[in-house]
Amino acid sequence: MGYIGGSAFERIPSEQSITAITRDFKRLGKLDEDDLMVKMLSGITRHYDYVEFVKEYVAQNYSEEVVFADLAKVAHVSRSYLSSLFKKEVGCSFQSYLVGFRMQKAAILLQAPHLQLSEVSAMAGYPDYAQFSRMFKKLMGCSPKQYKSNLNTKT
Repeated sequence: MGYIGGSAFERIPSEQSITAITRDFKRLGKLDEDDLMVKMLSGITRHYDYVEFVKEYVAQNYSEEVVFADLAKVAHVSRSYLSSLFKKEVGCSFQSYLVGFRMQKAAILLQAPHLQLSEVSAMAGYPDYAQFSRMFKKLMGCSPKQYKSNLNTKT
C-alpha cells in the first residue's frame, strides 16, 4: 500500500495560487474609502443622523435622480419612518426640500451669463425644461428667463 497522488512539494504551487486568488478576491470586495456612499454609511452608523444623511446626499446629488425610497433602504430604515423623521426635523416633506434645494441652486446657476436656461435646468436636476420652468416660477415668483433678465438689469 503506497501513497498515490504525489508528494507535498507538488501541492505548494497550487497553495500559493489559491492564496493569491483569495487575497485578490477579498481586495475586490473592499469599497473605495473615497466613495461618497461609504462616507455617508459610516456617518449613519456612527451617529444615526438619518436626516443629515439625506440632506448631505441631496447636496451631493441634487442634479441626478434622487429616490427617497432608495435612501431609506441605504439607511436601513422604513420609508415612512424616514419621511416622518425628515418632516419633523426639517419642517417640510422630502420632495419639497429637494425641489427647494434644486431651485436655490438654479438661482445661483442663473447668475452665470454663459449658461443657457436649458443647461441650468439640466444642472439643477430637471432634464425637462418646461417642468423646471413651472417649478421655478411656483417657488421663485417669476420664470427663469425673467429671473435671469432681472439679474442682468441690476448689474
